[in-house]
Amino acid sequence: VINRNDFYVTGNFTAIGSGTPLARQYLAKLNKTTGACIGAFNYTLGFVMYKMIYDGGFIYGTSASVYKMDATTGASAPGYIVPTISGASINQINSDGAGNLYAGGTFTSLGGQTVSGGAKINMTTGSVNPSWNPAFASPNGILITKIIIQDGIAYFGGSFSNASNNTKANRLVRFNTTTGALDATWLPNPNHVVKDFAVNGSDIALGGKFSSVGGIQRKGVARINKATGQADAGWNANASVVGMGVVDVKSIALDGSSVYIAGSFTIPAGPGQLAKLNNTTGAFDPAFSAPSVVSSVDSYNY
Repeated sequence: VINRNDFYVTGNFTAIGSGTPLARQYLAKLNKTTGACIGAFNYTLGFVMYKMIYDGGFIYGTSASVYKMDATTGASAPGYIVPTISGASINQINSDGAGNLYAGGTFTSLGGQTVSGGAKINMTTGSVNPSWNPAFASPNGILITKIIIQDGIAYFGGSFSNASNNTKANRLVRFNTTTGALDATWLPNPNHVVKDFAVNGSDIALGGKFSSVGGIQRKGVARINKATGQADAGWNANASVVGMGVVDVKSIALDGSSVYIAGSFTIPAGPGQLAKLNNTTGAFDPAFSAPSVVSSVDSYNY
């Protein structure tokens, strides 16, 4: 995660830096210009974080719970109590800019509250809202791959078979940020995992391992209407498989008239693994000359 002149990295390391490395347990702060490890920041972790965000002078990170630390020193934030968790982990978080975090993961309770797969957390105290419960469920386990907060709506994407006891609410859903109520009229219904999605204007672009969205055939990438959740029948990238695998779009971004996708796929008349699409039609942009990739691109940042 980047904050002005610095950025924060997490990974399976115990020391970082050239010359004489500084001892750092899974988390470090680096100068964005020089790459030097900043010695004043030191927060000892016993694990790698899955997701980090910067908000209001603090770093929030997820793993076996949601942790909060001072962005300058790495000290644990006073007054914030790390929520206890029942379940494996928290995969994703995002903030609403109004003092709340929204978390998604494999938990069945958080902070002493019965909340399944999703939760709303007070960013100051770490307390979990007991009435905000998406109640995600899946016989194969819950995986939340992304959370976007926009205009009073919390969008959750991933792998789950239902939410709020609605079996039609799967893999991409949205909730009221205040009440936690599921929007039962907004049901895109992709038939397999959603790995990433992006919101822009009146559209949402989504990528994953699905082969249809709302009953319309779309392999790995689709565009839906943000207001209705319905798949755009006129937008089709015509992605196909690589070798004997399946179309797997792992990362996606919207930029005005363009959609950028990365993963494991091929596009007619275009390259595989990394492509730029027209946001109106889904057609490959031939002016975009992506580097040749043999296997797969897992992620990129825009």
